[in-house]
Amino acid sequence: MPQRAPLEALKAQAVVARTHALYIKTVTRRHKKEGYDLCDEQHCQVYGGIRAETERTRAVVSDTRGRVATWQGRPAHVIYSSHCGGRTQSGTDIGWGNVPYWKGIVDGPEAEPASASPLELRRRLSDWPRGFDRPSGYVHPAHARWTRAVPAKDLEEKLNRKFKIGKLRGLRVLRRVPSGHVEALVIVGSKRSKKLTDELDLRGMLGVGSLRSTMFVVDTEYRKEFPPAAKGAKAKPAPVLVPETFVFRGGGWGHAVGLCQSGAMGRAEAGETYDRIVSAYFAGVEIGGLPY
Repeated sequence: MPQRAPLEALKAQAVVARTHALYIKTVTRRHKKEGYDLCDEQHCQVYGGIRAETERTRAVVSDTRGRVATWQGRPAHVIYSSHCGGRTQSGTDIGWGNVPYWKGIVDGPEAEPASASPLELRRRLSDWPRGFDRPSGYVHPAHARWTRAVPAKDLEEKLNRKFKIGKLRGLRVLRRVPSGHVEALVIVGSKRSKKLTDELDLRGMLGVGSLRSTMFVVDTEYRKEFPPAAKGAKAKPAPVLVPETFVFRGGGWGHAVGLCQSGAMGRAEAGETYDRIVSAYFAGVEIGGLPY
């Protein structure tokens, strides 16, 4: 979260980051065999070193010292992402398990119905979010809504390196969760088709780099291609339509489970305190002091 963000948003981030670190240290203990608690990469939490600290961020850490998010008296498994696109996902939506406080919410002051159809989702993605995570002096518009045009030949080459699909014939969304994020998608190839359901695969395999989120709709632009004529044939073969470009139109940045950093900044601007911000994204979690 930018160090210039509203103070209450930074305090919420500090509480969540501290709790996440304690959860890794005391529960998952993922680096126990290596002899340490945390790494400074995305695997645990990114730390830019003392040169990345400022007087403002150190004051935020000091003001929230010892404050953590707890569930039944223990550090909660609180996670976060940059921008939820207007709605967060639940743990079950993304296939990460039924954690009681990982519930999908509308990140705004008023409840809105879920997008019941691809058309409604397309309309929503064509407009800015209307909730707390809308673009502002702290939230970049490209985090809220984005477009990626991916050449079919480049995507075909990338997919063949892993899945051996042959010629790329198309992409077909199978299922979405209530937030609008894609839950399952089929890559249609001439040799085989491949279904993707993992969030990282969906984002990582469908772009030249990586898509910002799985909240997207996809359009296909085609070109005409004439197959070679059969020997002795008099008539010219009918053209076939071949994918030329896949255009992804999406919203948000990240997995959208837990705290939405952009939404937290909007909530702070609206006057919410850091404990209320954390509670909004993790229903039932308590904010208190924990000795460590």
